[in-house]
Order: sequence, then structure tokens, then C-alpha cells
Amino acid sequence: MIMSLAPRASGSSKSPPPRAGRWGAARMIRRACGLLAPAVLAAAALAAFPRTAEAVCTVNAATSTEVNFRASATTSSSITFEWNRPSCASGAVSWRVTGATLTGGGNCCSHVYADGGTTSSSTASALSWTKTGLNANTTYHWRVRIDQPVSERSDFFPHNARLSVTTRQASPGTPAGVTVTPGVGQLAVSWTAATNAGGYKVQWKSGAQAYDAARQATVGSGTSHAITGLSAGTAYAVRVVATRTNADDGPASAERTGTPRAAP
Repeated sequence: MIMSLAPRASGSSKSPPPRAGRWGAARMIRRACGLLAPAVLAAAALAAFPRTAEAVCTVNAATSTEVNFRASATTSSSITFEWNRPSCASGAVSWRVTGATLTGGGNCCSHVYADGGTTSSSTASALSWTKTGLNANTTYHWRVRIDQPVSERSDFFPHNARLSVTTRQASPGTPAGVTVTPGVGQLAVSWTAATNAGGYKVQWKSGAQAYDAARQATVGSGTSHAITGLSAGTAYAVRVVATRTNADDGPASAERTGTPRAAP
């Protein structure tokens, strides 16, 4: 059987060609827009919000001496830090102080630096910030950095410039039961031991005098002391204050009075 290869006569039925009209063109446009949109949006974003130079001013080995990060005051539960603006910082700058205790036997890499807080943006040349809520008699290790956006964040202090600060111990309690017994030119003072006391200060004054170091005796762990060299017939006020190493003095005891006698 011989098959004819001649073209079909005009008007014969056949499958329609793929549509290349307006609907096909629309599909092509949507596809092109889908590919171009991210690039177009990125270019527009960069034009609207140009990226600043990264780490324009950092707290590092070159500026750590100039910054002079330091602890200016310490209590049993707080540390006040002070530092200076480096010359490379311009305009208002925010700072972040971070700190932690040592863990893992003191390995440098076991430090977990928790954000201590951000100071307000400032143009001041001298800055300060106080961290509260700390544990007594505990060593913390601190660093400071300029609080830039994530993409521009400066490095921490070099490890050897880390600032270690130990909080003070809790203050001792108040001596109780203070008694004053007059003697010849002296007063015998005794009291009940105060909690956490490592020693005591026995203080005295007369008339309009104030309590000060000129009229004060330091006592060890005992609970009695004789104040000598006093003027007979003069009334003296006496109080006792508990002391402790690396701690603020405790509250003063209730005041007691006594008058030394003259020699018979």
C-alpha cells in the first residue's frame, strides 16, 4: 500500500499550533518579572539604605588604653564601671558592657558573656554604668564594646585586657548589748558579737564632737575594750561598729554614755 506524502488540501482539519498570542506573552512577562524582582528590590534597598563601613570604631588592642575601661565603685551587690570615648568614635554611640563568672575550671573558652546592659546613646567623653543584682564576694570578668548593628559589631576587648572585679562581702551585723562602765580616767566597753564580724571599731566623742578616726580604737575578734586617757568628769558617748575584710562596715550600735572618774 502506497501512502501519499502530498500536503493536505487547504481547509483540511488539523491540531491548532501553541498559542503565542497575548496569553502566552503574559506568561513570559510574569516569568521574567519573577526572576528580576529580587535583584530589583535589592538594588532599591541598597539605594535607600546604604550600608555603612563595618567596625568603623572598635574597642580593641589599638583603643583599649584610650578607652580605659575600669571599675570605679564596688559594693557587695553592684559594680560601677567608667570608660572614655575613643577618638575614633563620632556622634552618639551606644555601648554594651558584658560580664560573667569563670566556669569549667577557668578555661578561657568557657566564659559565657551575658549582656549586662546597653548605655543610652551618648556624645559624652566620659561614660559610666552600674550593674546591680550581683552576688557578694564573687569575681566577675567584664568587657565593653561599641554596640553597633550586628553587621558592624566590633570585637570584644582582647582576652588579656579583660577586667576582673570582685564584689565586696556582705556587711557584718550590728553589735548589741553595749555596756559602758566608768573607771579612773577611762571607760570599759563590752558588747555582744555581731554576725559575720571580723573585728570592731570602738568610737567615742564628747560635747559637739563628731565620731571620727581620731577617737576610735580598732579591736580584733574580742568583744570588750577599755578607752583610756579620758578626762575625768566629762561625759562621753560611745558606740561600736563591726568590721569585715573586703566589706563595708556594719551599722553602728546603739549609743551609750559614761563619765570617767577622777583618781581618789
